[in-house]
Amino acid sequence: MLDRVYIISTKYINEEMLKKTSLKHRDSRVMDVLSKKALLLAREIFSEEVSKKIKSERQGIVIASDTGPCTSLWEHTNILQTVGFKGINPSKFPNTMLSTVLSRVSTEFNLKGPSTAMYVNSNRSEALEYAVVQILMGRSDLMAVMFIGEGENGFGILIMSQKFLLETQAKVRFYINCSNQHVYIFEERKKIYETSINFA
Repeated sequence: MLDRVYIISTKYINEEMLKKTSLKHRDSRVMDVLSKKALLLAREIFSEEVSKKIKSERQGIVIASDTGPCTSLWEHTNILQTVGFKGINPSKFPNTMLSTVLSRVSTEFNLKGPSTAMYVNSNRSEALEYAVVQILMGRSDLMAVMFIGEGENGFGILIMSQKFLLETQAKVRFYINCSNQHVYIFEERKKIYETSINFA
């Protein structure tokens, strides 16, 4: 199997940007930090003109985070010990289900293609692999991959199929070659990343 997909956009968000930007959303008052960061980053990613040219059924997203059940339970217990039950707001602890963040982003951008949330620790390549496989298997033409956590900067990339790149003439940042269950990321013919992949 030999094919190529393209990274057409890379965006990031940090704590300073999060503080400066006011999130206009009906639930922003009760929204947790992870959801706010995900929505702001997604707005940056999907602001690309090319995303408006592709049907919502052909667009998907992968949200990868190292903030999961353990983090939320630790924070919950810590607040109970220091402040008591009055300091607990259930909507501030949705990370026991990462699907909360995924559903907020998917709903806002009407994404109907392959979408998933992943709890990742050090191996973040799984999120990239999922997005690449969805495009190569013909299930999607545009995939956003977002790496976010409560205590760190957020980073997102927008990946496009070869077919739609030719149609939209989008500017390419990097391209990804996929062959023999390996993924290679290139920047102007210089290999900058390599990982194995499972086309299951």
